[in-house]
Amino acid sequence: MIITVLDWILVILIILFGTRFSYTDLKKNKIYNKDIAIFLGLSITIILIQTGLFFKDYNSFYILQSHLIRGLFGILIGFLFWITGLWAPADGKLFGALSFAIPGRFLIVSTGSDIMSLLSNTLVIISIAVILPNLKKLDKEDYKRVAQVLKPKSIIFSLLGVFGLLWLLRRIMGFLNINGNLLFTALVLVLIIGLFKVIFKLKFQTIILLLFLARLIFDYPNYFAIQEILMMIKVFIVYILLRMIILEGIFNKNTIKKNVDKLKVRDYLAIIPIKEKERVTFRKLNFFSFYNYISSALGLDDYEILGDYDRAIGLEEDNLEKIKKIFKERNMTEVLVFQTMPFAPYIVTGFLITIICRGDGFLLLGIFIKTLLWKFGILKI
Repeated sequence: MIITVLDWILVILIILFGTRFSYTDLKKNKIYNKDIAIFLGLSITIILIQTGLFFKDYNSFYILQSHLIRGLFGILIGFLFWITGLWAPADGKLFGALSFAIPGRFLIVSTGSDIMSLLSNTLVIISIAVILPNLKKLDKEDYKRVAQVLKPKSIIFSLLGVFGLLWLLRRIMGFLNINGNLLFTALVLVLIIGLFKVIFKLKFQTIILLLFLARLIFDYPNYFAIQEILMMIKVFIVYILLRMIILEGIFNKNTIKKNVDKLKVRDYLAIIPIKEKERVTFRKLNFFSFYNYISSALGLDDYEILGDYDRAIGLEEDNLEKIKKIFKERNMTEVLVFQTMPFAPYIVTGFLITIICRGDGFLLLGIFIKTLLWKFGILKI
């Protein structure tokens, strides 16, 4: 594919606005909707010019279609990461906007779909940025909790979960015509099982067993194939490692103590003031935004949150002082808040790696390493 001048203009837009998004996220902990709107407006204009405005041929229509599909799946992925508490809504919108704007001619190196290359590059950068600093913070109690993952009962349910959920995930991805890779599959399994654990609490084991039985019946005898068994083993190993590091290790380090006077707009409280049975008390929140949002929206809570606090939105200008007053009245000088981090620089970096490598940068790195090993006679093909 020949990269056109308009493709390069889109790349320049991604670099310029990516710098802007990263700056505002780092300095003000905010990605402005107007910046995303301007970026999308300019990108749409360039893409329409590129396609001849009125689709002069089929190839022009295909270019526009590919941009729209990438943008749609980008928004869906951003929504998934928001409902599981990993990204703020603005991060999800940013990922969708960049997915829409990036030219398809820079997405050549891939084992699956374009969006999987973008997601793979972004997740690796985010994982490095999140995991490495937090590994130093783990203490003995954290390591004990991580070790719980390797207990026989946990291993058995993890195997059953991978067996059933891998089948369900493939069905969904096949229906949506999405190609995944090992890292993506294992990460989604971590998120799904973690979400089941948070939402359904003890019932998630029942769901795992039902999915296991469903595959056992409806997918027979496909799971006996050697290639399928090897795939399940690989996914299981990556899943266990991700679960140990992410769900049981680092996500339990996602709260910090903050002085009540220093609370500000967009802070997310990890402990909230509630009125339960005519008594004012405090309740610690689950990490996952989806659980908090659904519980609040459907009125599933059996208590009243004081201070007009919305768990899905965080502190706002209207309720900030009310919340501070409630804490101070009960002689609380410090409260737990969820740590937030500026994801925009890492998302933008993932897209820049995609542009430089013209696709999945870490797949390209793997190919390069294998080539070197083959050249020096270490690896035989």
